[in-house]
Amino acid sequence: MRTRECAEPANRYSSMQRLLMARQNDGPGATRGRRVLIVEAQVSGHRLNYVRMLVEAALQSGDSVTLALPSGALDSPQFQTFLGKLVASASVVPLPEHRASALAELAKARAADLVVIPEGDAWLIPLLRAVPHSAGARYRLVIMRTRSVANRRRLLALAFAGLKGTLIGIANISSTRDVFVLRSAGDTRRRCLPSIGDPIEWSARSLSVEQAREQSGLPREGIVVSVLGAISERKNIVLVAHAIASLPIAATVTLLIAGKFDDYARAQVGDIRNLAADSGFRLDVVDRVLEESELDAMIRASSCVVIAHSNNGPSGLFGKCLVAGTPIVAAGARSLRRDAREAGRSRATWTKLEASHIGDGIAIAIGRPRPTPGHVSSDFTDTLLR
Repeated sequence: MRTRECAEPANRYSSMQRLLMARQNDGPGATRGRRVLIVEAQVSGHRLNYVRMLVEAALQSGDSVTLALPSGALDSPQFQTFLGKLVASASVVPLPEHRASALAELAKARAADLVVIPEGDAWLIPLLRAVPHSAGARYRLVIMRTRSVANRRRLLALAFAGLKGTLIGIANISSTRDVFVLRSAGDTRRRCLPSIGDPIEWSARSLSVEQAREQSGLPREGIVVSVLGAISERKNIVLVAHAIASLPIAATVTLLIAGKFDDYARAQVGDIRNLAADSGFRLDVVDRVLEESELDAMIRASSCVVIAHSNNGPSGLFGKCLVAGTPIVAAGARSLRRDAREAGRSRATWTKLEASHIGDGIAIAIGRPRPTPGHVSSDFTDTLLR
């Protein structure tokens, strides 16, 4: 097994207070464009990549940007990776608690014309209850999950989805709120609720598979099966490892697990290492936040990418694989099953969330010709910043 742990990027700012002091002379109206307030309560995984896209698009349009982020966000490796280069062009303020009145006060203090919340699930009900029609700013929210309950509780999931859909419909009656449901990249189905495409950026168009493997430090020959992104319990990495161990060709396989690990996933690496030693597959672990270019190269380098979880909702990784022409093995969630069906059998295979079924899916994926790279368009930034 090879473990690659790189030092986190050096923190350019030690605290939220330091940045606020550095920008104390920056007030609303620094540009002739609108004043945009972007709100994000989570800095784990690649959530801040959505924020980065919005910040870049707003600045390119001549808008002034304020970021409302939780305490300690500036010290996180995710902030440095996704927003470190943009922080000098935007103001950053502490995120108020999930109370609409506190957010409205912040929007008023910043004289915001537009408030964008790219992960708005937790804000839907507070803003529905508290923000009046006469609020000064317009609020735009993205609902990431309309069905977030596991399949074994399907009736509860359907009831929850129905309630959430009703609340979204009510919220959109207001002249000061726009609420969108996030849909998977490439999903063109007509919907009852306003929707917005999961944004897909791709930086590895010029890379061949061989070049991507060299850039990613992977073997030029053999099969590379990857689990990528924020590595948590949700990624089911032990299950994927058992799936590979069940393959007759396990000794020719490299399992790449790359992204920032949480403590739960990190504690599982030892078991996977032992399984790799017993079954003969090669294990490559990269435990850190990945730059988008690194993630894209790893996707391109992979023989297939396994996306195995029970949480329903769009997967940005699924969209990137479509663009890369990398086969996908999707397991578990009904939303993944739907996405795999839409993508077609040449691009994606869906299985049950069990090691033997995932192993069968991997065998199918690597036994087919590699699909041609696709194209996915997104209206994410245009719609939220219009």
